[in-house]
Amino acid sequence: MALPIFAAIMTLMYYISVTTIGKELTDWVNDTLFGEIITDAATSGLEAIAAPEWLSSLLVDGIIGGVGTVLGFVPQIVLIFFFLSLLEDSGYMARVAFIMDRIFRKFGLSGKSFIPILIGTGCGVPAIMAARTIENEADRRMTIMLSTFIPCTAKSVIIGMITSTFFPDSVFIAPAMYFLGIAVIVLSGIALKKTEYFSGEVAPFVMELPTYHMPSFKGLMIHMWERSRGFIIKAGTIIFTACIVIWFLSKFNFSLEMVEEIEDSMMATLGNTIAWIFAPLGLGNWKSAVAVVSAEMAKEQAIGT
Repeated sequence: MALPIFAAIMTLMYYISVTTIGKELTDWVNDTLFGEIITDAATSGLEAIAAPEWLSSLLVDGIIGGVGTVLGFVPQIVLIFFFLSLLEDSGYMARVAFIMDRIFRKFGLSGKSFIPILIGTGCGVPAIMAARTIENEADRRMTIMLSTFIPCTAKSVIIGMITSTFFPDSVFIAPAMYFLGIAVIVLSGIALKKTEYFSGEVAPFVMELPTYHMPSFKGLMIHMWERSRGFIIKAGTIIFTACIVIWFLSKFNFSLEMVEEIEDSMMATLGNTIAWIFAPLGLGNWKSAVAVVSAEMAKEQAIGT
């Protein structure tokens, strides 16, 4: 019964965080807070000081529109991390790791790999760093290669966007993407174990199971904030910079003249140049190509673009 219970808990977590409460909060932040309140206030303030057109466009369309779109998914991210912190601090996730060891071992992975994979729900970088606790070199390298398949903060934003846009009434799309990540890890582990380098016995997994307990509210808030803070800081630095670059490319041509139609902009020209590369994926138009390239800086930036 352990796995069905785990699946039910994760489905409930994503149902609350992405499909219901999280969606309502995200819609309010996107449509009301950034779409009306902040945008209207900024527009009125800029008109009052007779700001030039380019400055108004930069602040309203570029910064508020771009960064605001990404920050709109903060409520979903905060809720996901709240529930993950609740499961971890209560001692439940340690038992999940113990259960997953029996499953992972059948496919050539150690239960120790589940800990970095779990950390990967926050960010892939600390997940890779956490793999250093695995003594067996082959298991450690395999874990490093596979841990980033699990949806991290950035991917959770993309999942939230896809679910909210295309499947607003679906309960299963968001958790299905989470379990798909685990399935890819398992299948990739099977494939890698067939190679000479990763073949051999899996290292034993020994851990002390903490007792179940009610986590403190303060501890939950600290863990939730520590994980969410990284996403907010990224939105205020990397995504902020990327939005300014995207705005500039979409508003000016190569003669540095402000254009009325985005089709005449530098971004359209550059996008049309590289669009053929993504055509086999069904992303053969310049807008999709630009969104994909901008996501190299941060996955969430694709939404802002």
